[in-house]
Amino acid sequence: MQSANQQKLFKRLGRIVKQSKSALQTGRVFHMAFAIQKSCIIAVGYNQYDKTSPSTAHYTKENSADYTAGIHAESDLIGKLKRLEIDPSKVKILVIRADNRNKLVLSKPCSNCAHQLGLHQYKQVWYSVSNEDFELL
Repeated sequence: MQSANQQKLFKRLGRIVKQSKSALQTGRVFHMAFAIQKSCIIAVGYNQYDKTSPSTAHYTKENSADYTAGIHAESDLIGKLKRLEIDPSKVKILVIRADNRNKLVLSKPCSNCAHQLGLHQYKQVWYSVSNEDFELL
C-alpha cells in the first residue's frame, strides 16, 4: 500500500512522463524510470530505441518473444545509478509508461529488467498499472 506522500509523488511523476512524451512526439509507447531517495528524484532512465547494450543484445537473442531491442528505461537508470555510486538499499524505483493517448498504462518491467533490478536490491520497485494505480514489484 502506498503512503499518501508516495501517492502524490507518483501522480506528479506520471504528469512529468505525460508532458515529456508530448514534447518528444516519439510516436511510440513512452517509458521512464525514476530513482527516488528521500522524496527527491536523483536519476531518470528512458527507453532508447536507437541504442543497445551487450546484455540487451544477449537477452534479445535468448528471449526474443518477451523482449524489445534497445535500452529499456530500467537498464538506463541502473547504469546511471552505478555511475553515481548510490547505495541501492536507500533508493526507490518507479517505472511509468504512457500510451499514445497520454494515459498511464501497465509498465511492469520485463523479466530481464526485473532480474537486473532484483540483483541490485533496491529498497522498493514500483510500476504503473493504470492512470491511478501502482504496484510493487
